[in-house]
Amino acid sequence: MSFPWGGNLAWAYQSFAYAGGRTLREVGTRYVAADSAGSVVWTYPITRPDAGNTVTTHSGMTLTDASGNGAKKWSFLTTQNAGASWQVGLVSDFRQLAAANSANAITHDTYTWSQDAAGNPYISAKTSVSDEGTGNQQSALTTQTLDQYGNATQAVVYPYNYTARSKEARGRYSKPHPRTTASAANTPAPTTARSSAGKTAKKSSTPAPR
Repeated sequence: MSFPWGGNLAWAYQSFAYAGGRTLREVGTRYVAADSAGSVVWTYPITRPDAGNTVTTHSGMTLTDASGNGAKKWSFLTTQNAGASWQVGLVSDFRQLAAANSANAITHDTYTWSQDAAGNPYISAKTSVSDEGTGNQQSALTTQTLDQYGNATQAVVYPYNYTARSKEARGRYSKPHPRTTASAANTPAPTTARSSAGKTAKKSSTPAPR
């Protein structure tokens, strides 16, 4: 594909044989030429870990930067690790790596899938880990619930490095009323008193007009 002001993208294809006798075409390499003359072409290899005739879907894919420094890696749910048949082929995690063979990721996102009322799959939770495997590692969790139309009915962002205890504490957190400290301090607190019938009644917290 050529661009109006020069430069182009190109792809090299290859065939892959899946289990069950299916053979499909897939991209094996991506090329980027930054100038119209094509004097400099950057090559981005795309690799997959699966052997031919052994899988029904790919279990992963890695895109390596042309410099050799940096890579993006996706993992997919397969018949071996998916919790249900509708999950097969969905992405399970995404890593940004310093190199294609790096053990730990710069950022590592893990996804949990659910189904809405209409049976459509969607990502219901994502855990993001930064600086994986280092002393600076941080983990953050976000969750959401969608209705059958794709609208979010609930979304929750948890604090970094949450645990069951911090999650429970967050659930008990009550958001303050959007008033200034001064106005809140000047508002009388509600008090209780006994009515003539012996029942507890609550007095108004609003001062009587003067």
